[in-house]
Amino acid sequence: MRFASRNTLIAGIAVSLALASTAAFAVDHLVTANPNLTFTPQFLTINAGDTVTFTNTGGFHNVASDPGAVTSFHCSTACGASPIGDPNGALWSQRITFPDPGTVGFHCEAHGQAGSGMFGTITVSPTPVELQSFDVE
Repeated sequence: MRFASRNTLIAGIAVSLALASTAAFAVDHLVTANPNLTFTPQFLTINAGDTVTFTNTGGFHNVASDPGAVTSFHCSTACGASPIGDPNGALWSQRITFPDPGTVGFHCEAHGQAGSGMFGTITVSPTPVELQSFDVE
């Protein structure tokens, strides 16, 4: 019984450390909304748990997720349901966390739509997990 309890404790500690290290390695990526009606980069691959900071560098823009995206957002000077997050000419910046693997299409509602005009795609890969081995006495 003592052996099983010790293994359970060690396994619990290992899982806790793995989860903590995943959060510690999250990366922030930058996507800019440009005056020439493009997003840079237009296509991006990130890991689950990473963030993307969308920044308007000039022009009347916003950023909204496409219908069916695994992570939904609607942002400009703030994020939320319309009219919050509607296109805005201010120089704004918003950070979005992408917790789930999958595809997230996004677009500017003033200059694009899903897959055309001012649009982009974020591919969210599962977070890589580094497995470690250990001996239990």
